[in-house]
Formats: sequence, structure tokens, C-alpha cells
Amino acid sequence: MTSRKELGRIPRTLSERNNEALIARLYDIGGNVGVDLIIFLANKQYENLFGESWFSIDDFCKKMGYDRTALHRKLSAEQLSKIFGTYKPIYKFVDDGIEIDHPIENIFEAALYRLGKENISLPVRSPSGSTSYNFVQILTQFEIKTNFLTRKGSKRMYCVSLNKSLINTLFTEYNLIEFKDYRALPDRTGYRLFYLLLAKLIIVINYKINKNQDPIYTLTVDELASIFNLSTEVNKERKRNVKKTLDRIRKYLKFTKFNYEFVKGEGEKWAYTVQFSFDKETLEYFNEKFYAVFTNRFYNTILYDYVKTIYPGLQGIAITRKQEEYLLDPKLKDEFLDWLYSPKNEEIKKKSYRNVFYSVFQQWPEDLGLTDFSFHAP
Repeated sequence: MTSRKELGRIPRTLSERNNEALIARLYDIGGNVGVDLIIFLANKQYENLFGESWFSIDDFCKKMGYDRTALHRKLSAEQLSKIFGTYKPIYKFVDDGIEIDHPIENIFEAALYRLGKENISLPVRSPSGSTSYNFVQILTQFEIKTNFLTRKGSKRMYCVSLNKSLINTLFTEYNLIEFKDYRALPDRTGYRLFYLLLAKLIIVINYKINKNQDPIYTLTVDELASIFNLSTEVNKERKRNVKKTLDRIRKYLKFTKFNYEFVKGEGEKWAYTVQFSFDKETLEYFNEKFYAVFTNRFYNTILYDYVKTIYPGLQGIAITRKQEEYLLDPKLKDEFLDWLYSPKNEEIKKKSYRNVFYSVFQQWPEDLGLTDFSFHAP
């Protein structure tokens, strides 16, 4: 494993069961496109946390491993009806005083538009330790820039913003994927969804190792068959098909290598449970090391900056207590995120970013070819 890593953070909530219905709805649009757009947009905004991020369909295809022609395919009236019901989505645009109605008809734009209509659940932990869920709109902005008046096809650029609460999970509650492996997976039912589950398992198993627990994770054959949409009724056949699928997936993965075996689960007469594990080399590959130190330190520093901005008279332990209060109270945390992902006090944020960056890497961002507020590993 000597090639340069292409690790990316993804919202952990994408692999949680409480969002399974959302994932299924998004899959109806064009396979994995909806979920992959969330992953792409999250990493795109991470490149410039406080600015606009414009991209083309080619940018998406290159990063996520798609064919441009397939995403430009026009959906039939029946398909659009299944996605949007009787509502016909239209992007309204004004160019030189001329109002233009651009129908949303291809797979790529339909997926983007649908994300703007959908909510995703995010876990919220109370001071008592209990967990509840907030539902937030996935997208807060969707803009297209092109020449709609010309008949010749001009390159379309898109500016899309994820909800600030969803972006914030890349600091606080995230899993890691290797984009080179993720791109290599074909757009077959469940393949990439299973990869998101693998990303979750790496986090869970690392946690178990730290707690001196067995570094394994189990799923039943039926749970995996559901992910891969294997509907065979005979248990023996279902198990065989799950094995075939897992073996196929393993052939595509060069970095996210996983081990599995069939074992007897609790109350099972036959080995109908799948036990997953990872070699030390794979777990080490997904260790962000100094980069994780940097992002964690920056987040804590910027929260300190915010508290000092709002309460300039606080000192010492009072600041620490107020920081904890802002992390635990949903209303206060939302106020902090509004400030964090806005241009307000940009010089304060920039100073903290640069100082924390230098304290961790002993170099300035520009020395490593990065701009201020870029949160990709150097």
C-alpha cells in the first residue's frame, strides 16, 4: 500500500438504519447517484468551508466514477412521475431580464433536485446521554449556471450547498472511505451501500480494539441479502449468493480489504451469520493521524473563538463550561453553526485555521499547496 491515499470523510448517518428509507427513495432516481452526490458535495464543500463551490457534471463523474452520458440520460414521463409525483420540477432562471423555465429531466439534475426536497436524520445527544434524531433538509441551495438561450450545448456549472448540520458531521461524526476503492465498485444493487457499511465497521472495530473487545462485527445472511437485494427464498441459496457477492466485491477493493467467515449465531442451528474483521494493515491505512488531530483541534479552537466573541468577559473554566453548553444544547449549537459556516469574523477564523495548521504540521497551508480553510489531508 504505497500509493497516495485518497481518503474522504462521509457523514456517518449515511450508514445508519434510521436513513434506510431515504437511501431506498434516492436509489429510485438512478441507482447510487443520490447518495454519491451527498458524498461528493460534502467533500467538495470541505475544500472551501466558507465559500461557494462550483462544479460540473464532469467533476462529479471523475471523482465518483460515473459515465457522463448515462447521467445526462433524459428520464421518461413515467420515471419523473415516480420520483416527483404530479409535480413537474422546473428551475427558473433570469438572464438579461428574460425569465427562463428549465425543466429538470435528466438523471443528474433530478437527483440534485430531489435532494433539495428530502430530509435526513442526524443524531442529537442530550446531556443525560440519550440520543434523539433531528430531521434536516439535505440541500439549502441549488443553482445552475449556463447559457440557457443558446441552442448549442454550453457547459453547465452547479453550485449546491449541503445543510450546515450535515457538513458539520465531517468534524464530529464521520466515517472514512477510500475513493479509489469506491470508484472501482460497479453500480450494482447494494455494492456501494455495503462499502458505506464497511466504512462504519472500521470505526466500530477500532473502537472495540481500544476497549480491549473482540475486533469483529457480525451481520446475518438475511441482513446482507437485503442490502444486495437477493430475494431467494431458500436459505442455502441465499447464503451462497451472499458469499458470491462478497467475493466479487473483495476483488474490486485494493485498500479496503476485509475478511469474513460464516459462523453460528445465537440460536442458529447452521452457520448463518457473517463475521467480519480487518487486518492490522487495513486499519492502519484508515488512520488519519495528524490530520485528525488538526481538524479536532481546529474545531475546538473555533468554538473557543465563538464563545469569546459572544461572551468577551468570560475567562478560564467559565469558557470551557460555555463550550460544553454549546455542544450539548441543540438551539445553542445551531447558533454556533450559523456563525461557523458564514463569512462572519472571517479574519478570526483564518487566524485560528493557520495557527492550528502550523502547530500540527509545522508548515503553513501554502507550503503544502493548500489554501486557507481547505480541510483535505495534506
